[in-house]
Amino acid sequence: MNKSHWIALIIGGGVLRAGVSMAESAPEQPMTVAGAGAFAIPRYPGSSAVEIKAWPVLDAEIWNRLFIHTGEGVGVYLWRNPQWRVGMSVDADPLHRYEKDAQRLRGLGNVDQTERANIVVGHNTSCTETRLKLSTDVGGQGHGNVADFEMAALRAPLPDLRLRAAVGWTWTNEQYLRTFFGVNARQSALSGLPVFSPDAGVSLVRGVFSAQYSLSEHWLVGGLASVGRLLG
Repeated sequence: MNKSHWIALIIGGGVLRAGVSMAESAPEQPMTVAGAGAFAIPRYPGSSAVEIKAWPVLDAEIWNRLFIHTGEGVGVYLWRNPQWRVGMSVDADPLHRYEKDAQRLRGLGNVDQTERANIVVGHNTSCTETRLKLSTDVGGQGHGNVADFEMAALRAPLPDLRLRAAVGWTWTNEQYLRTFFGVNARQSALSGLPVFSPDAGVSLVRGVFSAQYSLSEHWLVGGLASVGRLLG
C-alpha cells in the first residue's frame, strides 16, 4: 500500500485559563488551560481525505506532580526540575481504520481506536522545547509501539502573543505498521492487494507551527497547523 501522503492537522478554539499572564508565565510556572477545539485528521492513516472532530483542550498540573496535558494524557511526574521533566501517563489514541471508509480497504478488516501508556521526557528553556514520548498500545488493538521526538523554538513577538515552530520524527514498530499498512495472506485473498509486510522504522516526519494569543486575563485563542510526510 502506498503510504506517501501529506497530512495536515489544524486545531483552534477559545479557552479559559487560570494563573498569571502570558508575559509573566515561565516554564516552571505553567498555566492551567481548559477549553475545546476542532481538528482535522486523515480519515485513516495514509488517507488523503480528512475528518473534522471536536476535542477537549486541557493542560493542568496539580501539586507539581500530577498532570493532564493534551497530547500526553493523564499522568504523574517521576522526576522534575525547572528545565527537565520525566513522567508516565495514559491517553487515548484516536487513530482507526474501517473498511467502510474507502473502497481500497475492503477485505483488510477494521482497526479500532485504543489507549496508550507513555513515558515522556521533556526539556524546556525560555525559548526552546524538546520532548521524547515513548508509548505502547495497552488497549489491545494492534497499534504497537511508537517513539516520537520533537524539537521546538518559542518566540513572543508581543507580550500576549506566543509563537511556536517545531520539527518532529516518529518511529513505529512492525506491529503498528503492519496493522495500518500491511497486507497479510488472508487480507490479500479478500482484497486482491499484494501481500505487504513493512518493517519498523521512521514512519513520519513533520513540521508544526502554532500561535496563541491572550484576549484577556482569563481567555486566549490559539491555532496549530502541522504538515507531515508518511515514509515507506
